[in-house]
Amino acid sequence: MVSRTPINPRSKVTGKKAVYITQYRNAALEVQKMYEKKGERAEIEAEKDSTGAPVFVVYIYPRGML
Repeated sequence: MVSRTPINPRSKVTGKKAVYITQYRNAALEVQKMYEKKGERAEIEAEKDSTGAPVFVVYIYPRGML
């Protein structure tokens, strides 16, 4: 069974979707640029994974949402 819980339970924005998780900020920036080029609004948030290591999560808001 697949969990429907978001990566960050505090983020309650409708339509916000995590599409990429990495330890490397430059990789996250490249993915953000790729989605913005497609016309999607994308943002990067720094979070911590379950082990406490810092990770960068790229979120998108599909075109119809915002």
